[in-house]
Amino acid sequence: MLSSWVGEDCCQWERIHCDSLTGTVDSLNLRGGPSYSEGEGYLVGNEVNSSLAELRHLKYLDLSWNDLRGSRIPKFIGSFKQLRYLNLSYAGFQGIIPPHIGNLSNLKVLDLRSNDNLTSDDMSWTFGLPSLEHLDLSWVDLGGAKNMDMVLYNLPSLKVLSLCGCRLSNVHLGPSLNSSRILSNIKHLDLGSNSFKGPLPGFFRNMTSLEFLDLSGFNLSLSWNFANVLNMIPSSLSELHFSSCWLDNKTFLSSAHFNISMLSNIQHLDLSWNSIEGIIPSFFTNMSSLRVLDLSGNMLHSWVPIMPDLLELDLSSNHFKNIEDVGIWRQCHLKQLFALRNPFEIERIDPPQNVSECSQYALERLDLSGCLNGTIPEAFGRLTNLRVLLLMSSSLTGPIPESLGRLRYLEELYLSDNRLTGPIPTFLGNLSRLDLSYNQLNGPHPSISRKTCFITSNSVVFKFVKRDYSRLNWATCQTL
Repeated sequence: MLSSWVGEDCCQWERIHCDSLTGTVDSLNLRGGPSYSEGEGYLVGNEVNSSLAELRHLKYLDLSWNDLRGSRIPKFIGSFKQLRYLNLSYAGFQGIIPPHIGNLSNLKVLDLRSNDNLTSDDMSWTFGLPSLEHLDLSWVDLGGAKNMDMVLYNLPSLKVLSLCGCRLSNVHLGPSLNSSRILSNIKHLDLGSNSFKGPLPGFFRNMTSLEFLDLSGFNLSLSWNFANVLNMIPSSLSELHFSSCWLDNKTFLSSAHFNISMLSNIQHLDLSWNSIEGIIPSFFTNMSSLRVLDLSGNMLHSWVPIMPDLLELDLSSNHFKNIEDVGIWRQCHLKQLFALRNPFEIERIDPPQNVSECSQYALERLDLSGCLNGTIPEAFGRLTNLRVLLLMSSSLTGPIPESLGRLRYLEELYLSDNRLTGPIPTFLGNLSRLDLSYNQLNGPHPSISRKTCFITSNSVVFKFVKRDYSRLNWATCQTL
């Protein structure tokens, strides 16, 4: 029971919906955690009350993001024959998934994402879910499950399948699988964070509707030819994740092994946390369809080529020493640039004289946290479309420059954990989110809007939005 559930008409209670004709409860949304604002919290208990089984007409049930303290998924879940949507993810359940879920023949969405406490010893229960379109079993232990092939063969309506972190290995995707029977309707397939290695299995060729594929953690170092790997990928694919796949630009991403035509439709490419070093491979400049590129966690350190069609670039945790090398002043069409945790050595980051600047910048989000030293550069004031600027956990000194006031679209500014000094500029009062904590700045400027609530302690200022101030460990909250 929720504290807000008062009165005899449960159809008037929040998070409950009733059928307008029959008056029976058809939807129960008890999702907790991050989906609701702070203060509403989540449910805590040792089991799901058996009285829930009386709601025989349920079509929608969400118990996710609660704390049911290791209780088992109740078997009576299988009695909701009209259920279309079932979400039990991150709810604190543990133990074996009851096969009774296989009785939900009308189910379209099943989300059982786990905190690594759920398991299944036999996947034959999926045979009873012919209407299922979305199945998420991420972090459920399926390493010892029998009949894993049923997930790929016997769900004819399936479009989204996530088996991330399920302790699967080549045994589950080996030559025993009949490639001709693999479901061709799947659009989203996540097999990341498992224990696969070697060449990709041949069944990928038959997944002609596939648009999203995550193979992160697939040890491709045992694949003798990366071109053969790419040949397995259907041309329908638009998003591909090869994070932590032991790829390097000498063996796998060199021109001798890479045919750009194989990835002609890719819009989002993730090659993070591999062993790509030195220069960004040149073929990226020819990928006209590419919009998002993640190269974080590699060993890049040289000049980034201009990629005019790219909208988002992540170069975090590489070896760049000069801020100009990440292309901040040359990527005119880029909307988001992440270059945090790079060992920039010089203090001046204004564009050098021999670099052609953009007449106008499209950049909306810039994250250089953990990189910079010296003063905040006046040149940031030229990024006229900037919405979010993150410069946290660096060695920035001096005042906050007035040039940031020229950023009329700026909504969020994060400058915490630096060594900034001086007054807090008036224009900062117009931002929706502001973090100036752990600096040596003076108190709030008296002309800042009285609607702004600051929490002040030892000349550290932080502006919170929709927070419960009583739960914060600060001295006072004062409305100016």
